[in-house]
Amino acid sequence: MGQTSYWHERTCNYVTNNGTTARTNFFCSCPPQGRKGDGCGPNGPNPALKDPVHAETEFVPAKIRSFLDQRDPAKPFCLSVSLKAPHGPWQGYAPRFANDFDGMDIPRRGNVTLEEALRQPEFLRQSLEAPRGLQLVKSPEQRNKLLHQYYRLIEGLDSCVGGIFQELQQRGLADNTVIVFTSDNGHFAAEHGFFGKWFMHEESLRVPLIIFDPRVPAKQRGQTATGMALNIDIAPTILELAGLPAPAAMQGQSLLPVIRTPDAPLHAGFFYEHLYRHDPKPPNHIEPSEGVRTLNWKYIVWVDQTGPAREELYNLHNDPLEMKNLATDPSHQQQLDQLRKQCHAYRKNLK
Repeated sequence: MGQTSYWHERTCNYVTNNGTTARTNFFCSCPPQGRKGDGCGPNGPNPALKDPVHAETEFVPAKIRSFLDQRDPAKPFCLSVSLKAPHGPWQGYAPRFANDFDGMDIPRRGNVTLEEALRQPEFLRQSLEAPRGLQLVKSPEQRNKLLHQYYRLIEGLDSCVGGIFQELQQRGLADNTVIVFTSDNGHFAAEHGFFGKWFMHEESLRVPLIIFDPRVPAKQRGQTATGMALNIDIAPTILELAGLPAPAAMQGQSLLPVIRTPDAPLHAGFFYEHLYRHDPKPPNHIEPSEGVRTLNWKYIVWVDQTGPAREELYNLHNDPLEMKNLATDPSHQQQLDQLRKQCHAYRKNLK
């Protein structure tokens, strides 16, 4: 329940629990001082942890092995592995990655500029974490340092995923196990002057999705589909893989046709909402929004606002970095009206 810490003691109940015989008592038993900062100290594990183990590189792989040891080999299995990385605190990477990316300048997208940050309306510049994003725009050195940590965490995640695949190979399961790799949200790295993950811009909205089915003929592997898949498509996909029908209440659709034929049709558009304000006032306030994303257009409405800054409209084909708001351009009024109506219809029907 809740997020794990990056570091625990080797004898912690959370680490040693096998998930089967003690399902009602799986909580962390590390000393309270060692749990602070998600188990992280300024450089490595919290000093209060006497014999620390790292989440992605040690105890999660051990738990996966334990699960595979306990499973009935005569039955199919479904295992969901939820890794903490690359969630903050970003200094939670394993020691073996501590010097990676030192001295490297992390590439910046074209919308990481002071001009683009200052283009944002004041209510967004005061939203949660936006001041931090602006600071990262102004300080490339600080941005590099932070993203070095971020990429080190991703290395730990990669290591764990690679270990899972190796474990499947060693057990003779790799040729009949489908692997789905995805994430729950994107993250700004100073694009538009933002930091965090709760706005509808592409950097926050998009997530990775890789589906590997080893039973697919070799010539069909390694393909990329350009259609829009959604996280609500994952469950129907897994159900179809298991030979089961998806319940009628599920809004998503199976992605198996796309795996077989990457050009197979997917969603023509979808509805987005983030209405959680977090706090009434800055600096911890999140500006609530709704919107519609189609293949080539994006409409955003800041639901608590009035005036011309309330809406944003982007042509994603011509402006993939979302730097030219067309909502007040008379020549795009028809497109704006169309997406307004589509957003209203989604809001009304998706209850």
